[in-house]
Amino acid sequence: MKYKKTIVLVSVLLLCLVLSACGEGESGSEQNNDSSEKTLTLAMPSIAASNDLKKLIPEFEEKTGIKVDWNEFDYNTHYERVLNDMKNGQGTYDVIFMNNIWVPMFAGGGFLADLEELGYPMDYLNNNFAKPSIDLGYWPEKDGQRLPTDDPSEDSKFYGLPQHGNVQLFTWRKDILGDAPPKTWDEAMEMIEDHKDETDYGFVVLGESGTPVVQDYSSFMWSYDLDIVDENWKPLIDSKENLEVLKMFNDFSHTGPPGSSNYNSDELVRTMGQGSALMSLIWAPQINGVEDEESSESAGKMGYSLPPQLNEDDEFSNVNTGHWLLGVPEASKNKELALEFLEWASSEETQTKIAKNGGIPAQLNSLIDDEVLEKYPWFETIHDGMKSMRHHPKTPLFSEIEKSYGSYLNEMVGGQLTPEEAADQAQKEVYDIFEANGYYEK
Repeated sequence: MKYKKTIVLVSVLLLCLVLSACGEGESGSEQNNDSSEKTLTLAMPSIAASNDLKKLIPEFEEKTGIKVDWNEFDYNTHYERVLNDMKNGQGTYDVIFMNNIWVPMFAGGGFLADLEELGYPMDYLNNNFAKPSIDLGYWPEKDGQRLPTDDPSEDSKFYGLPQHGNVQLFTWRKDILGDAPPKTWDEAMEMIEDHKDETDYGFVVLGESGTPVVQDYSSFMWSYDLDIVDENWKPLIDSKENLEVLKMFNDFSHTGPPGSSNYNSDELVRTMGQGSALMSLIWAPQINGVEDEESSESAGKMGYSLPPQLNEDDEFSNVNTGHWLLGVPEASKNKELALEFLEWASSEETQTKIAKNGGIPAQLNSLIDDEVLEKYPWFETIHDGMKSMRHHPKTPLFSEIEKSYGSYLNEMVGGQLTPEEAADQAQKEVYDIFEANGYYEK
C-alpha cells in the first residue's frame, strides 16, 4: 500500500514538474514574441553617414530594450530595395535612411508616414534644426516651388527628419593666402593668378559626370541667384546669365589638375591633402580626410568658409546640401518603435556623440559643442552653412535632370564642349525631360 502511495506521489510530482516546464516554455515563448515585437528593422546605405549612427546602436538597444535589425546595402541597391518594398506595401523596414533628393519620389508616392502625425515633437525640431534642413523633409514643397501638377492649397507634411547635416563649403590654403577667404569669385581667381607658382594647381572641381559636377557648379550658379529652372519649370541653362556662370566655372576648372573631369570626392581629398592645389569647394565629411595629420600634408594649413559670392555685398544663399534624412515607411508595423528611434537619433545627446566622433550631425547645438569645436574647429562653419543652405527645386525627376545636365558639364570640363555648346544641348534635353512628364501645358 505504501508502495502504491509512493508511486502515486512520485507520479504527481513528475506531472507537476512537466506542467511547470510547459509553463516555463509557454512563458519563454511569450517572451520571445515580446522580443520579436520589440525588434526594429532599419534599411541603411553603406556610407559614412549611416556608419556614424551605427556605432551608437548598442546604446539605443541598452537604453530602450529594442533590438535593432540593421540592414545595409550599397547606395544603388539601398535605393532600389527600399523603393520596391514601399511600392509593394510590404513593410519590411521600419526606418529608412534617404538622400534628401528622394523625398519627392518617396513622399509623393504616398510611401512615407507623416512624422508630425506620428507624434514627433515639432517644437524640438523647429528649435534645434536649421530651417533649410527642416524644409528638406516636407512634401509638397512648403515654402518653395511646387510641381505644376500639385494642388497649391494642399497642406505640406513632414516626412523626413534631418540626421546627417552634410553641406558644401569653400576651402583654401591659409598658409599661403592668409586667414581671410576670398569674398568673391573674381578675388579667388586673382589669388590663383598671384600664387600660381606656389602650388601645382589653382582650383580643384569635382568634374565627374552626374551628381558631382552639378553640385560643384551649383554654388557658382547660386552666387548669381539663379537656378536651373524658372518658376514655370522652364530651363534657364542657355540664358545669358547662366552662360556667364558656365564660363566662370569652366575657367576655374582649367586651373585644376588634368583629368579633373573624372574627379570625385576621393580624388579631391587626395589632391588637397597632398597640398597640390590652392582652393576648392569641399563637402563637410571630406574635411576629416584633408585634416588627418597621419595621411595629409595639408592638415592644419586649410581654412574653411562659406563659398564666395559674385559681388562683395551679395548675401545670396549658395551653400549646397547633401543631407540624409530618416523616414518611416507608411507600411511599417512598428511605427511607435520607429518614433522612439527617431527621437533618440535626433536628440542633442546622440547628435553630439556623432559630432565628437567626427560625424556630421544635423542638430545645430551639437556642431558648436565646446568639446566638438576643440577637436573640429571647422564645425562652426558647418553650423553657419546649414543656416545658409539652398536646394534645387524639388521634383521626382531631379536625379534624371542631374544625370543629363551633369553629362554636358562633364564634357565641358573635359574640353569636349564649349560652354555655349554644353548650354545649348543641356537646355534642350532638360526641357524634353520635363515636357515628357507633363510639366508644360499643351
